[in-house]
Amino acid sequence: MASRDLILEARDLTTAYGTGLGLVRAVDDVSFTIHKGDRIGIAGESGCGKSTFILSLIRLVPPPGRIIKGEIIYHGFGTPTNILSLPDEKIRRYRWEEMSMVFQGAQSALNPVIKIKEHFIDTIRDHVEPWKTGEVYKRTPELLKGVRLEEKVLDMYPHQLSGGMKQRVSIAISLILNPKMLILDEPTSALDLLTQKHIVDMISDICMSQNLTTIFVTHDVSLLAEVATEIAIMYAGKIVESAPVRDLFHGPKHPYTSALMNAIPSLIGEVDSVRSIPGEVPNLANPPKGCRFHPRCPYAVDICKGVEPSMEATGSESLVACHRWKEF
Repeated sequence: MASRDLILEARDLTTAYGTGLGLVRAVDDVSFTIHKGDRIGIAGESGCGKSTFILSLIRLVPPPGRIIKGEIIYHGFGTPTNILSLPDEKIRRYRWEEMSMVFQGAQSALNPVIKIKEHFIDTIRDHVEPWKTGEVYKRTPELLKGVRLEEKVLDMYPHQLSGGMKQRVSIAISLILNPKMLILDEPTSALDLLTQKHIVDMISDICMSQNLTTIFVTHDVSLLAEVATEIAIMYAGKIVESAPVRDLFHGPKHPYTSALMNAIPSLIGEVDSVRSIPGEVPNLANPPKGCRFHPRCPYAVDICKGVEPSMEATGSESLVACHRWKEF
């Protein structure tokens, strides 16, 4: 990895939603570390807790969700700081100057009744002193060029842009205050394959040229081969495996990771070689005992059904939560 300087830690993080079925722990006792320059991919099916996890990192979990346990320690202020204890004014600075986010669905991320330039100006005004607004706005043409858009886009409305152009605008806005970290939540969803390819290539170029610490969230693990240095696999509110990208693709240790990869269609392979994962993500108001994947796992034995596996090192930078990973 580019650097081992620690920038962010999640310690025993639990985020839950109050529902009529009880407390749903969408993120359940998750610990994770991110170092400067890392490009982290987080993958898993819908409902596995990916979006809730990253919204927790930026303290934007919507009601009725709330962080009920743990710490999020940020090291970018010079001294380790638990962002859960930051006052409102400092969390505003953290959200855009330190850590910025590209939200899922560019269609809903942009205000349809104002021009693109107003989106940049509103973001700047909300996060810097008024006298700095003009100076910061001068970066806008450079940022648009970096995401392969022309400056004339600033005088256009969102409905005049394609889906891919809107997503690129959202990425440019997220970079306007030169953050240390960038979170991208499903940035290629609802885009055609060719546009997805262009967006992924562009994100990869930006991350490498700026040595930007990045978290890329997707349900499509194949996308992470191009943009990530490390991948974390989430299932039912837990991280079940994490490893450098090459290690994960060449030798997944968790049956769920392997199942996700087997579900990726190949451009050159046989169609019938793609295998869906039987069953569905469990109800997190009442998750299965033991390993949460065991009802869907073809390798499950008695211990899997009664004892929750702990994270175990499988290499110098790899971890897995599986009782049978050595056999598997």
